Amino acid sequence: MVEALQKVGAVVRKLDGTGIPDLLVGYRGAWRLLEVKAPEGPKGGKSANGQKLKRTQQLFRVAAKVVADCEVHVVRSPEEALAAVGVVLVEGGG
Repeated sequence: MVEALQKVGAVVRKLDGTGIPDLLVGYRGAWRLLEVKAPEGPKGGKSANGQKLKRTQQLFRVAAKVVADCEVHVVRSPEEALAAVGVVLVEGGG
């Protein structure tokens, strides 16, 4: 995901801490917070481990929205990460 974001010119910083999002992404004059999760369904593994938000992550999302009107985007693929920062992918464009 980081590589896909950087390819379109985004500045990506990995965050480290309990309950905070995984990535801080700057793109076209705006910063966004991204929480990276495993894909849902069979391709995401046999268990739900890593697919759902932990309680501390849920609390951070609520606080970010209430205090700073900031949304934390949950992304499961490079395409979702790009969409979260506002990149519009065009099918068949090449």
